[in-house]
Amino acid sequence: MSQTEALKRQATKIQSYREATQPITKQISGLEINALPTVFPGGSDTQLLCDSIQIVPGQHVLDVCTGAGAVALKAAQISNTSVYGTDINPAAVASAQANARRLGLTNATFETSDLWPSQSRQFDTITANPPYTDAAAPDLTARCFWDEGNQVVKRLFAELPQYLRLDGQLFMSWASFADQTLLSELAARYSYNLQQVNTSSSPNSGFGYQVYRITLRRS
Repeated sequence: MSQTEALKRQATKIQSYREATQPITKQISGLEINALPTVFPGGSDTQLLCDSIQIVPGQHVLDVCTGAGAVALKAAQISNTSVYGTDINPAAVASAQANARRLGLTNATFETSDLWPSQSRQFDTITANPPYTDAAAPDLTARCFWDEGNQVVKRLFAELPQYLRLDGQLFMSWASFADQTLLSELAARYSYNLQQVNTSSSPNSGFGYQVYRITLRRS
């Protein structure tokens, strides 16, 4: 699928989130996730990321671009983890907080923030399902898909060492219709190790998603 076709489909979904009058419910990786109006409820990319993250008990985890919180809450199901999630959309944070309460997960905290948490600290694992499409976003709802100049991902790579432990890992999803050279270019620029760990595809729609594991040191 071309980015032009992706933009059309995304525009339709964005409008449906804006016009929603009730929470949207999705089943993602065994979790029932509710998203308030204006919030991305998660999709096949969210499912793939949930199924790909490798987290061990006791880790400190950060989920940026958390949306309704599916990935963060999947991580919070692992015993003794401490999970922090951020999103630029206050309605997304409210959705994630409500999902955590309903699921009884008290080890997950969420904050409205443009990418990074307000309190500077380092994490063992960072997860990210960022906007993939290089297009101007007119509001916070559109930010779930659109990011002009891919500034979110560029910031994520540039500022990663401030928030990820030297021996930590970042798991990030990406799309087949997104810039397929950007991640490798950024990894080379910062001397990170970039490894594809999972992929999914839809023969009917003609697009797919990948999950990458990024570490600060080359192996």
